Amino acid sequence: MPTLKTTALALAALISAGCRFKRETGTDDTSPAESARTVVIITVDTIRPRVLHGADQGWDVAPTVTAFQQDAVWFPQTYSPRGMTAVALSSMLTGTYPRTHLVRTNEEPELLTGLTLADRFHDLGYLTLGYAANQGKLLDFGFDEATVANQRDPDTLPEDQDEIGQVANDQLLLDTFTARLAEVPEGEKIFVWVHLNLPHSPYYELTPWFEQFHPEPYQGTLDTTDDANLNLVTMGARPFDEADQLYLEAVYAGEIRVADDTIAAFLAALDGAGRLEDGIVVVGADHGEELGDHNTYFFHGCSPYNSVLNVEYAFRAPGRWPQGVTVDAPISLVDIAPTVLELAGAEPMAGELFGHSVVAEVQDGVAPSHDIFFERGVQTAGIVRGDWKYILTPEGEFDLCTPYSTAEGAAYPAEVEELYHLSVDPDEADDLAAQEETERASLSQATCAWVQSAEWVPSYMVESNALLTWCTENWPE
Repeated sequence: MPTLKTTALALAALISAGCRFKRETGTDDTSPAESARTVVIITVDTIRPRVLHGADQGWDVAPTVTAFQQDAVWFPQTYSPRGMTAVALSSMLTGTYPRTHLVRTNEEPELLTGLTLADRFHDLGYLTLGYAANQGKLLDFGFDEATVANQRDPDTLPEDQDEIGQVANDQLLLDTFTARLAEVPEGEKIFVWVHLNLPHSPYYELTPWFEQFHPEPYQGTLDTTDDANLNLVTMGARPFDEADQLYLEAVYAGEIRVADDTIAAFLAALDGAGRLEDGIVVVGADHGEELGDHNTYFFHGCSPYNSVLNVEYAFRAPGRWPQGVTVDAPISLVDIAPTVLELAGAEPMAGELFGHSVVAEVQDGVAPSHDIFFERGVQTAGIVRGDWKYILTPEGEFDLCTPYSTAEGAAYPAEVEELYHLSVDPDEADDLAAQEETERASLSQATCAWVQSAEWVPSYMVESNALLTWCTENWPE
């Protein structure tokens, strides 16, 4: 079996200057028609693209993922429907938005409704294998075999990291997957979903990567291993300066670097089993992380901004899709499932509330142009259309997420309507809702049409209809 370094270098050697829809390393004879023998999706919890690609420091944070993206069809503008793990992953697995699959919080994965990718591939005769270090209940839906690692296991921890359960959990998934893959007959078709928990708060200094990203001693008092310490900053109870920000990002980047090594090992296992070069392998994330960018908020559940909703997905499918392609147009996590199915030679999910397979667009060199929707629970909805992003929060604030839900009278601040021009203002610092009336009205109407297109809030949540009420009053059907 190749070593991790060999695999990473082999992938790097395949990199060429990828540009939109230009096939650099693939052939012109790419077709998803024949059934794929191997389909693997690797998702990572809480990946912020800005830090993944080195933040502003020039750090080499994720060499394996970067090489993979550049040797694949890469969608850097992929949008999560909500910055919450169970919600986002349910959308990825079913190809539907939360109002259809019914998972609206991390406490509700058992409510998942509709067929998952595992269900579909199982029905197609695939052995379906699931590995999750977070939200393991999602493995109850369609997986023949499931491994959940969500408990600290001291026996698998490196000696110098014996307090880091997340490292152990991801390592357990890797070890279990590698051993199981060796047992699968060469001709058997497999579908695999792996969800890694690292990086995720609380954040730890992981050796040796933290020291490489932050070689100077940190003189501050910010404790990233205690979410409550970050909550104090959010609620204005402690200061936060540039040195704290750099320290936080270095700690976070170190965790991403460890996750990158884990992904390299998964790819090495596939390569060693002879399943990498003829397989479909997808690498992405559930959501990002604020890291203090908006409202000095450091997590993800409250935020509707791109620091949380914008993730990246890359599809490597030699012989089925071109390689070395960047698709610089927005897609959604709900588009992942139908795209994977069509790439694998299966019928994609279809329907008004399902995602959109982008196989044909990539094959034809046409940028996807469908509207992308998102929400924040049932109180906020929004749309991404090209370079524009619109956010609607009828009550002008949001309190159903930590730390706001635990502090009396506290709420995540928001305007009722927000509008951002993403190509000009990628950090969403300049709200144009008052200046760009035509664009605001168009996107507001489109958002409300989507909210009104089917039941927005199930009957057991009728008390949370502020969004539907606002839309009905402002844009009657």
